[in-house]
Amino acid sequence: MYDPPLRLSASGVPYLGKNQMEHMAARFKADCKAFLKQDGPASFAREFAENYLRLKVDHQWLGPDGCNLGMSVFADGTDIPVYVPETNKARWLRVSANTVLLDRSLLEAGRKNTLRFTLMHESAHHLLHGNYYRRAAAAGKGVTAPFRREAAENADVQPREAWGDTDWMEWQANYMASALLAPKPEIEAWLRDEDVYGYYAYRVERGISRNRAMSQVLSSFARRFGVSAQMAEIRLRGLGFDPGRECYALAAL
Repeated sequence: MYDPPLRLSASGVPYLGKNQMEHMAARFKADCKAFLKQDGPASFAREFAENYLRLKVDHQWLGPDGCNLGMSVFADGTDIPVYVPETNKARWLRVSANTVLLDRSLLEAGRKNTLRFTLMHESAHHLLHGNYYRRAAAAGKGVTAPFRREAAENADVQPREAWGDTDWMEWQANYMASALLAPKPEIEAWLRDEDVYGYYAYRVERGISRNRAMSQVLSSFARRFGVSAQMAEIRLRGLGFDPGRECYALAAL
């Protein structure tokens, strides 16, 4: 298994920039192929988590309102409160190390993209932050902060100097999840093979509005990589995708 060297802070949080995470994601994606039983964006997240990282994935109600989408456990015998709809109360669930808990609401129809992103977000924690959380487990804190719905919906938030450890790790997990689901080399190949810039220009020349033409590009991206249109826009904009410029290569990070 690919095991990149990580430079860690005193508390165990890795120092990682976007360019480094792009490189790591492409390496992980290439390395995991021999472990995958199925190929394609629909199954990749679960295959990556279960067959490559050897994580246990369990679906529980993580709250009464569906705001908590996922969390990860790094220490055996960790007790997690889970919600029981039948009694409208919480109960304690004992969970083993290397487990990802996903909220059962993600199994509902129409939430497959959010499920995949949440699972990759939690997988990224196991790739990047195991050292931090295993160290924290000694103090009874070997569980990631719940990944909340608003964090998934605002995955393009920019780093800030005043952030604490949890803020940085959540940002890193979001970015790594995006880069794993849609690696930069695969995006470049998609742009080239599908002539995305030419398709966009053709639609505009035929009288389609730029917003609608861009929407069609995002829909095509979402289908290709098994993500939401919102994440498609975040990913493409973040990599410098601009249909209006002359240079069609993605911007260097």
